Amino acid sequence: MSRRVFVTGTGIISAIGTDLTETFESLKFLKSGIGKISNISTIHSDIPFGEVKFTNRELSEMAGVTRTNKTWSRTTLLAIIATKEALKKHDLKNKIKTGLILPPL
Repeated sequence: MSRRVFVTGTGIISAIGTDLTETFESLKFLKSGIGKISNISTIHSDIPFGEVKFTNRELSEMAGVTRTNKTWSRTTLLAIIATKEALKKHDLKNKIKTGLILPPL
């Protein structure tokens, strides 16, 4: 059984912007998001990295998942934020079935 897929909304949070507009402006002006790691624990802290410069707590607040006992991965928080932007900008909420697919980590 095949299904057709339509991309009807876009959202992003990245090392160079907190939404689509900010990221586009950063790209337009050749802004780099590469720098030292400050919010991710890794053994590779000496390698330049493109990091979203928010703590996991700040990302949880931005994603609106602060009132839960569940621990969300950083990747999931970023995906929730980007998905919320896509839904908000294109008013998809409650109009059609929507989904988010993330590869396993």
